Amino acid sequence: MKEMQSFLREDWLFFRYRINKKINGFFYFLRKIPGLKNLITADIFAAYEFKQAFAILATLVSFLMAFVKKILVLVFTVGLHILAVWRFDEGRNFSEAVQEFLPGSLMLWFMLVAIMGGFGNQFWAILPKEMIAFYQEFLLSKKHFILGQRFVEVWKQGLFYLPAALIYGAIIGKPLHMMIFIFFSYVTANFLFMLLGNSLQLAFVKKPAFRWLTGIIFYVITTAAVIACYWFLPDGINNQLLLQPLVLLLLILLSVVVFYLVWNYRRNQEYIDLAVSRSAFTYSKSETTKRNNAQYIGQGIKMQKHLTLTHNERVEKLSGNDYLNALLFSRYRGAFNQRLKYIGIGFAVTALIIVGVGILDGWQFLTEEITSRLMPSLFLIMYFLSFGKEIVQMIFVNCDVSMLYYPFYREPRTILKGFGYRLRQIFYYNSIIIVGIFGLFLLLHVANGFYLSLSFFAVLLLLLVSLTFLFSFHELFIYYLLQPFTDDLEVQNPAYKVIAGIFYGFAYGNMQIKTAGTIYLVIVSVVSLLYVAIGLVVIYRVAPKTFKIRH
Repeated sequence: MKEMQSFLREDWLFFRYRINKKINGFFYFLRKIPGLKNLITADIFAAYEFKQAFAILATLVSFLMAFVKKILVLVFTVGLHILAVWRFDEGRNFSEAVQEFLPGSLMLWFMLVAIMGGFGNQFWAILPKEMIAFYQEFLLSKKHFILGQRFVEVWKQGLFYLPAALIYGAIIGKPLHMMIFIFFSYVTANFLFMLLGNSLQLAFVKKPAFRWLTGIIFYVITTAAVIACYWFLPDGINNQLLLQPLVLLLLILLSVVVFYLVWNYRRNQEYIDLAVSRSAFTYSKSETTKRNNAQYIGQGIKMQKHLTLTHNERVEKLSGNDYLNALLFSRYRGAFNQRLKYIGIGFAVTALIIVGVGILDGWQFLTEEITSRLMPSLFLIMYFLSFGKEIVQMIFVNCDVSMLYYPFYREPRTILKGFGYRLRQIFYYNSIIIVGIFGLFLLLHVANGFYLSLSFFAVLLLLLVSLTFLFSFHELFIYYLLQPFTDDLEVQNPAYKVIAGIFYGFAYGNMQIKTAGTIYLVIVSVVSLLYVAIGLVVIYRVAPKTFKIRH
């Protein structure tokens, strides 16, 4: 009894720990939103009375949501049962089906939630990150805390189902019977699978394929059992059977036996050690994969594999910041050229298609108006082909993340010179892409009998030039203005993600425009060039203050 009280006390402390962590995280996020940092000062984290009141509110909401979730789960399974049976009985209307089949829907909840859900909860030996962090930070006994969490969590989730069971039972006229069945069936199934899961995990420590095979076989058998109930017993195993007093008594006795076996399981320490080691390995692998595939920094990390050490006499003659940037780009020149090669192959294939269709007179349906509709899609094409994002990630991961710690590297003159050099490099690679796109339009013009006017090419040239400046400048501009990356390669500034999403939405939105006229294209081109011009002024004035390492 004392040990159970200790489990409950640690669970309450763990709950408060998570609530306070969420509250601190919420205020931390708010302070990162432009305009709110001055309103919400750092003193908010030391306002314990205010945070305590906030924590009480969060606790009440957390418990309320726990009950609501269980009600929704029960409503979903009951509704699924009624819909499934009603679909196979076309003679009844839906209201009649609800009245007739509502009492028999408990079996579906039992199979999906208690049996399949219980197996899923207990079979996989992976611990939540917060659980590991909590016992490590507060130096708790690993075995005692994890074991207590496993027991208490099952009891808590079962109790959270009681309001849902009461409502469901009241509808069919057996509230007490329903509460007993749902609570004890959930608890019994989870403790039973906890016992079986512990044994299987320890038995197949070095044979993960067997563990996965066992899980797959179990779910196949359970699914087949659910289908069999509806196939051979059209009304399912209704509540009249499941809620019989004898069945409920047997269920209570079974729960006591299973809990006793789990409580006295001799290999709990072995299982907990296994779960901790497996969790650490899983999270480490997950973080590595997540970082390598991250949307905002993944390309820069992957490019490290393509670094080449080359000797360049032109680079060796430089000094200071010019030498550092030139050396960096020379070492990744091969990776950039490789990407250009793939883009060039794509352009070459497109050119062959244009020529081939032209020989067969397949472009005769094209007019200048139809071709003009392709221009807005160039925004999205350049969004994916541009070197801006790739180069920004490369320079941070392979240079700035280390060099920004040095005072000389954060001097205004050094920052602005570095920005100018990098902008020229991105512009160089994007210009090659733009020339290729212009060449494809020119080839289409020739292949279709010179059907495009000079005014078309003038607008096209203006648009392509503005896109070159826009996509060469934008990523670098936002990077220097916000510098959103931390020294552990995470995105710290939420504004960066918002801007990235808006910019993608702008590029994608232009692709959806089907009737863009010359005026629209000219306006967008001019606005893009103005954005670059104004941005250069902003960089000159602001970048020396904002371009720094984040923590």
